[in-house]
Amino acid sequence: MTTKKKTKPARRSRTAANSATRPDDAIVIGRFVGTLGLRGELKVAGTRLAADALNVGTALILSFDAQRETAIVATVRHHAGKLVVTLEGAPDRTSAERFVGFAISVAREVVRLSPSEYLDVDLIGLQLVDEAGQVLGTAANVAHYPAQDCLVLAGSGALVPLVTAFVRKIDLTTKTIVVDLPPGLLDPAQAVDA
Repeated sequence: MTTKKKTKPARRSRTAANSATRPDDAIVIGRFVGTLGLRGELKVAGTRLAADALNVGTALILSFDAQRETAIVATVRHHAGKLVVTLEGAPDRTSAERFVGFAISVAREVVRLSPSEYLDVDLIGLQLVDEAGQVLGTAANVAHYPAQDCLVLAGSGALVPLVTAFVRKIDLTTKTIVVDLPPGLLDPAQAVDA
């Protein structure tokens, strides 16, 4: 999903699911995990993006395995700290139950990111370069850990934490991530004994 600049960890990334089950411009923001009550309410296990993106009238792309449907949000509310929505055309629990387990995606333009946030899909494929411009590798994936998110480098599988201590600049225009890494982070043979 997105990367948000803070003190430490500095950058957070938000996952975007496999494009085989959604249009290329759609961003996964959560999943329906159950129903609530008798009025067709669906409980949402969402990313940070879900709270901003789920509004009355928002068009959703719902996917489960190879099945894909569209729906419109009818109502949104918070219940016990979780988002709960109803969908147009699903006015009761029985009609809403069929959506449990579906991934929820929205069009990319619905997602609001701060200037220091990035979607995983935007970071994958960018080249990591040091401050002198030497290419260190290519971001193959973004791994999400409790302490911070990490770029996974193609080939080596090396992890580069997305924190301000290492990441100097992310430039989507030039498709580069400028980093200042300690010796040995990418190549253990270069590690300096402390």
